[in-house]
Amino acid sequence: LQSKIVIIVTTVLIFGGSLCILLMEYTNPNTIGNLNFGNKIMVSLFQSVTTRTAGFFTIDQGFLTNASTIICILLMFIGGSPMGTAGGVKTTTFAVLILSVRCGMKGYKDIETHNRRLKDGYVKSAVVVTVMGLAIVILNCVLLAVAMPKASFVDVVFEIISAIGTVGLTRGITDQLNLLGKIIIIVTMYLGRIGPLTLGTAVMAKVQKRSDSTHLAEEDIMIG
Repeated sequence: LQSKIVIIVTTVLIFGGSLCILLMEYTNPNTIGNLNFGNKIMVSLFQSVTTRTAGFFTIDQGFLTNASTIICILLMFIGGSPMGTAGGVKTTTFAVLILSVRCGMKGYKDIETHNRRLKDGYVKSAVVVTVMGLAIVILNCVLLAVAMPKASFVDVVFEIISAIGTVGLTRGITDQLNLLGKIIIIVTMYLGRIGPLTLGTAVMAKVQKRSDSTHLAEEDIMIG
């Protein structure tokens, strides 16, 4: 099941991201606007892949449109797959969250996919990893904005997401970071590399240790 999920999500992210970047940058003369159609496809594909794995670039990230920048930020935050060297919250985490939403909207009691049911512990782990990742991003974005008051909001967010995903891409402010900014980026890269992984493992360990026959009293609250 994991192989199926990883292959499907990776394929969707690579080609979906490539298509979005191609459409959003098609007429941008500072990126792929002046290239022929074949090279536009190749550069768009490379950009989609590199945001999740490599960190190399063939176009200046600072010239990307805001729409493309948002797509790249999303791809960097998701990152690669488990047991790999890529950062991010991982493709399986993203898939579990999407499946949870889909099954919830359909009224399913369990999280189901490919004729299999996912354990509740995996859903909890995915939520913890994602929320903690977002918390680190928000906190460090605020800190970096304070440390680098002249940097634009988009550049700050891009820099932090690139750091937490251990990607290595930048929109041009890396070489302008002051001492405090460098420390923030270093800490963000460290947390992005081991933080979500450690938290996810800890949650799964606690879930597995807890007895299935022990439950607290239920209480109702309003959602939404």
